[in-house]
Amino acid sequence: MKIINRIIASTIFVIVASHAAGQGAVFHSAEIEAGVKKHIGLVEGDNVTVEQLDTITTLNLSGLGLTDIQDVRMVPNLQTIDLSYNEIDDVSPLAQLEFLKEVNLSHNMLKSINMLTFTSSDEMIVDVGFNYISDFSCFNTLTSCVFIIKGAGLQKTIENN
Repeated sequence: MKIINRIIASTIFVIVASHAAGQGAVFHSAEIEAGVKKHIGLVEGDNVTVEQLDTITTLNLSGLGLTDIQDVRMVPNLQTIDLSYNEIDDVSPLAQLEFLKEVNLSHNMLKSINMLTFTSSDEMIVDVGFNYISDFSCFNTLTSCVFIIKGAGLQKTIENN
């Protein structure tokens, strides 16, 4: 009887696991979901699968009005992401993207880049132009990664936003 119960349990697990593998990813941000669907070539109503998310290495989420970017963690193989022209003030979810090499954060609401910590050991290009940043001291402590900060007008003020 124990063997039959194990076989039944194993069969149920395999069925559930194989069904879950093709399931649609659950996004918290409709804007990020729309950006991902556009990148993949899906239309409204189509589900994005985890397998599709794993294939994305470049993603353009520029100008979508994003404030929360938690969902970018669902795209683990990202190497390049454009998050420009949004309303982002917290970029900590980017720290979990281990293959990230280029990030465009220009024209956002960043006041500090102290939360910009990345796991990449290679050269990193980060565009933080046209934000509210005034303190770049966090880069004095980085030793494992070369950052190239680019962007004219690295600081904007409340008056000229």
